[in-house]
Amino acid sequence: MADWDLREAFEREYIPWLHQSTCYCYGNLSEDQEQQDYLDVLSFPQKVGLWLQFLENGIDYEEFAWIYDRIFAQELNDRIEWELAVYAALNQLEYALKISESEFELYDGSGERRYFSFNSEQNAQRVFLKLLFPLNV
Repeated sequence: MADWDLREAFEREYIPWLHQSTCYCYGNLSEDQEQQDYLDVLSFPQKVGLWLQFLENGIDYEEFAWIYDRIFAQELNDRIEWELAVYAALNQLEYALKISESEFELYDGSGERRYFSFNSEQNAQRVFLKLLFPLNV
């Protein structure tokens, strides 16, 4: 799933690129790029693809750390689009979300219950829960 097709072109043209545990390949045209700049260039299908990789394979890409940082700085651009991307991925994988007053349950497409915790070391889990339930935790 990782979108690294441009890596060789970046190297050939001497364009710096991030190669740390990211799902997608980001090239820098200037040295003062920030995390939010990288998140802002992702299309809706790429955001959904990022969530699909997490939900299907448990991959906690670096993008999730960036999103987590932006959420808690209250600087996440297009938050609604990120929320919709989560729901689109859940729908595509046929997940079922059951919410009651005091708890929620999440089942994958095969009916297996999935567990996520805000206390997890995975940024993807924390971002997932924060987007689904945007209360202060």
